[in-house]
Amino acid sequence: MTAALFSAMLATGVLYLWYGHRMRRLADQRLASMIGPIDIGETREEPRRTIRAFPERYRLAAPASGIVAGGGLWLLTGMPIEVAAAVGLLFGVFAHLVEDFLAAQKAEVIEAQLAAAIYLMVGSLRAGASLLAAMAVPPERLAAVAAFVSEQPGINHNYEREHRYNLWFVVTGASHEEVEQTLACIEHAAGLEALRLPLLEEFHVDLGFDLGTHAAPRGGAPQVFPELSAEERSLVAAIASGLPLVPEPYELVAREVGTTQAEVISLLARMLRDGRIRRIGAVVRRLGYEANAMVVWDVPDERVAALGHELARDPAVTLCYRRARSAPEWPYNLYCMVHGRRRSRALYDVKRITGLYAAGFPRAVLFSNRCFAQRAASYG
Repeated sequence: MTAALFSAMLATGVLYLWYGHRMRRLADQRLASMIGPIDIGETREEPRRTIRAFPERYRLAAPASGIVAGGGLWLLTGMPIEVAAAVGLLFGVFAHLVEDFLAAQKAEVIEAQLAAAIYLMVGSLRAGASLLAAMAVPPERLAAVAAFVSEQPGINHNYEREHRYNLWFVVTGASHEEVEQTLACIEHAAGLEALRLPLLEEFHVDLGFDLGTHAAPRGGAPQVFPELSAEERSLVAAIASGLPLVPEPYELVAREVGTTQAEVISLLARMLRDGRIRRIGAVVRRLGYEANAMVVWDVPDERVAALGHELARDPAVTLCYRRARSAPEWPYNLYCMVHGRRRSRALYDVKRITGLYAAGFPRAVLFSNRCFAQRAASYG
């Protein structure tokens, strides 16, 4: 009787563990389908449909706890081995339930973030206008000014950085006039002047990380883009704030813009190929990167292009571009971003790339402290 009971409990435990493993794989595949690039012909990214378990799971924790519990009871109390094994099995199943519950809570948070954050990165300089701006805000006013900035239409990034110019934000709009109007409104309300730092040349502008390798993708980006047609502009406007999180998002978008799903996919594929859309991806708020530094140099104009291309090839550099100076307050013209899981790692990479490529040029390193806003660009 005891042996039969033990066998039944063992079979039940094995079946439950198999079912839990199957559910985890299905959840991973669902997350991968939400995160991975769409499979629409030839793009500049390899389609990725599977990812490592996300969040990480300690698959041996539950069975190990059951074995330890059963073995401990047998050795310490003299309990019959079949009874100790049954108790250990029950303990392992209970530990698995607890672990599964905690992982489900994490997965719900991740899926909620993805639902709110799947968006298009529109790479066309002709799709609209954008401008990086910076303000030197008194510390006691920083939170209030940053909140006002974040509320303005067209603000898609708004960060506090470690510098006298401590508030950095990107203004986007349908035209340069619209961007200037937004920035003038911010200056008037804050009573502060902003640095205007327009983009002059891209070397590497595609801040994305592979969820398996954590590497930033590399690939040349065109500097000249085709004009958006009226149909393409309508499509970009419809999905710039985010793809709907439904089983067939492109069908829903197609109905909104008055076309077919096949045509929506075809237009997106074309814009991905020619660079007007860099990537269709998800913003996940935390992937383990605790530190990011904006590094700027004052490089002679005749050398900045060659140096920018060298920096862009370094695996530690996630963004690299040239911007206009705003002399005399801001003499820097070459920018790159360095992300690290720890501040010390980011500092190491900053020192390394400076020594390799930009030794001797005036430099500033601005770590971000707070993110006030991060959302998709709005080009009207």
